[in-house]
Amino acid sequence: MTEAIATNNWEIIKQLGVGIADSIYQNFGLEAIMGERTLDLEAVGTVPYNVGNLAGNLASLVGAGAEFIGGGMWALGSGFASAITAPISGGASLALEPAAVAVTAGIWTHAGSVVVNAFTNRPSRKPFNEQEAREAGKKYKMSDEYFEKHIVKNHGSSATEKYKSKFNNDADIRSLIDETLKDKSSSVKPNTGGRNGYIFEKEYGYPIGKDQFGNPVSKVKVVISPDGLVITAYPY
Repeated sequence: MTEAIATNNWEIIKQLGVGIADSIYQNFGLEAIMGERTLDLEAVGTVPYNVGNLAGNLASLVGAGAEFIGGGMWALGSGFASAITAPISGGASLALEPAAVAVTAGIWTHAGSVVVNAFTNRPSRKPFNEQEAREAGKKYKMSDEYFEKHIVKNHGSSATEKYKSKFNNDADIRSLIDETLKDKSSSVKPNTGGRNGYIFEKEYGYPIGKDQFGNPVSKVKVVISPDGLVITAYPY
């Protein structure tokens, strides 16, 4: 981490942060409310992401501990207040104790679920299955927003990002992605760097873009998640 900061390697720092955020998001039950999501699909499964995931699990355990203590203090405080004010309220304040116990039980139940999630939330990677990979490729998903804000922004002909390959101006990027994922002649392999997902590659036999050094290239690489979400696509 220190080296990443010293060398301005913000990609590693971002991947670490995404791992922490995703872990806390899952452990505290937000996934059940807002659905499965991540801050950055490309970060998922990287070594910094997995380290961040562990750190997030530890932070979740600390948060759960605070909930246990807070819930206990609430119960004790409510019980003490009810007992002290009983003579003044004619015993009416004692009727509030069941409600306080119920609130405490709810807090402790949530804290318990966070602890369970923290211990079971580990990054995993399924063994590679080519048939599953090709099925995911056939049913791939890519929103217009993601296509424009990631694929085109980073790898379109007018992209200003440095050290990235770019498609030619006349290249139909959507069609190239579609064909690469669905064509049986495309090669497919598991994602690299411990990340979940699949990599599809296809040779087109003619220049469709330029690499990061400006040399003409004729291959397309598309990376998708295990359930078919397009993570990135670029010429190489």
